[in-house]
Amino acid sequence: TYGHVLAKLDPLELQKRETELLDLKNFNLSESDLDQKFESGRVVGKANASLREIINHLKSIYSGTLTCDVAGCEPNVQKWFQENFESRKAFLNLSNEQKKAILYSLIRTESLEKFVHTRFVGTKRFSIEGGDALMPMLENLVTRGTALGVEEIVIGMAHRGRVNVLANFMGKALELIFADFDGKVIDNSGYQGDVKYHLGYSTDKETPHGNCHVSLAFNPSHLEFVNSVATGIARAKQRRRNDTGERKKVVPVCIHGDAAFAGQGVVQETLQLSRLEGYRVGGTVHIIINNQVGFTTDPKDARSTRYSADAAKSIKAPVILVNGDDVEACVSAMDLALRFRQEFKQDVVIDLICYRRFGHNEGDEPAFTQPLMYEKIKSHPTLKSIYSQTLAQAGVQNESETEKIYQEKIDNLQNTLDAARKSPPEFKPMAFGGLWKGLRRGKLEDFDKAFKAPHDKKQLLALGEVLTTPPSQFNAHPKLLKLLEARKKMIADNAIDWGLGELLAYGSLLQEGVSVRLSGQDVKRGTFTHRHCVYFDTETGKEFVPLAHVNAKAEFVPYNSSLSEMAVLGFEYGNAIAAPTFLPLWEAHFGDF
Repeated sequence: TYGHVLAKLDPLELQKRETELLDLKNFNLSESDLDQKFESGRVVGKANASLREIINHLKSIYSGTLTCDVAGCEPNVQKWFQENFESRKAFLNLSNEQKKAILYSLIRTESLEKFVHTRFVGTKRFSIEGGDALMPMLENLVTRGTALGVEEIVIGMAHRGRVNVLANFMGKALELIFADFDGKVIDNSGYQGDVKYHLGYSTDKETPHGNCHVSLAFNPSHLEFVNSVATGIARAKQRRRNDTGERKKVVPVCIHGDAAFAGQGVVQETLQLSRLEGYRVGGTVHIIINNQVGFTTDPKDARSTRYSADAAKSIKAPVILVNGDDVEACVSAMDLALRFRQEFKQDVVIDLICYRRFGHNEGDEPAFTQPLMYEKIKSHPTLKSIYSQTLAQAGVQNESETEKIYQEKIDNLQNTLDAARKSPPEFKPMAFGGLWKGLRRGKLEDFDKAFKAPHDKKQLLALGEVLTTPPSQFNAHPKLLKLLEARKKMIADNAIDWGLGELLAYGSLLQEGVSVRLSGQDVKRGTFTHRHCVYFDTETGKEFVPLAHVNAKAEFVPYNSSLSEMAVLGFEYGNAIAAPTFLPLWEAHFGDF
């Protein structure tokens, strides 16, 4: 429960540890009891050990550079984490080749950041430096994920580290990235945005266990709205891959800032959607790049909780805490999170406690507000430097070989920059294919034509029969029966109201094979008792959806949502852009805003 408060989580060692929580006197023990032996084999696996040995044993498990905070989770979740940590399964036993791959990832990460920093001085890029471990973590996510049945990963992330993720993880052409920084890219796409590298990207990554399609959602600001969009995209992709049962094939990953995760309401709204029927995605893997500062604000002024990840406790999500300077622990954290997600189908959070080497952006002076932190950062070695020394000492790879690889990367980057400046590349938006094939931007005449082509009246009458006839043996509310009788009369009199007209419109789409998803607070009944697209049995509470029986080849799925008008909207938007032939409709609360 409290081992994490003693853990070595801060690379800068600026955090004050809450040692009083585990003070011996709180447990009616004293220093004199340390050499007394206790029978604790069944609990901690050390039979007839002294208290000193028991404490040291538990510290080695829970108070290192990788730990967990699961005290508020369900008992089965707590048990799973306890078993994984105490059996040491939580800590990967990496081969020398795997260690070299991690180092290579760090070399690519640091070389790109250093190169951009010196060639584009003062240009904003929101570098990953300090949180470099994110990159090998993402590589592990793909490699390990495909071994666990993952076919697709959807990433939503804000600003920190986005350039490196695009270049070194997604494989976006470096000449395009450099030309963007130079302002010389040839762009006839008509796209606009505050920062060009906020455009999304997708790629197929090869692994020993098969290919994994990875997509990075576009994000026109550096805040957290993209979280719900990414989960909505994942939901649509799961439907496309027939993954609506297990939801193991498509995994959404949201990468957050620490101050944003703690402080922005859309994060909480998105978490609250995670287990609702209409918004389940089988669990999101959350990664907090915890710089221990929000722009210029210290944690003591940015949140009221111990950890930035504590907002996740509202849904009893487990939190894995890891020191960003121990890259093997970070990769282990990702492995642990992914295995948990695949088994429990729930959200899980990795709090990657690290730092940012520069200010909020590269033109900022962070020492104005965090002088002690940045004095420490000045002399703090990079993660590539730390890990290369670790592997050299272990005889895995000597440092001269590492520096040779690093210099080759720098030279390659210079060659790419020179080529991009000599012949600026053209930005070509990805062509729409797959489900988007054959679609085009709508024109006014398309709508005019549609209005002049009325739906077949016989089909509408058949729909009317479906909408006004509850099933036999169904106990409908007396007032609902009156409404259905009134609707029958409307159809007979050719004088339908808005509520019935809306349902006929949905039904006509279903008859044409177009699936419809309707969501929002109260959409099943309708806030003003105007819709009634779902009937509720007065004796059993069971639901009946008339429009679900119109066409077996098309779905009508109405979902009441949480009382959210931000995350739900983002979710439905994500759902829409990943399923262009499925009509999603979102109704704001009360339906009249």
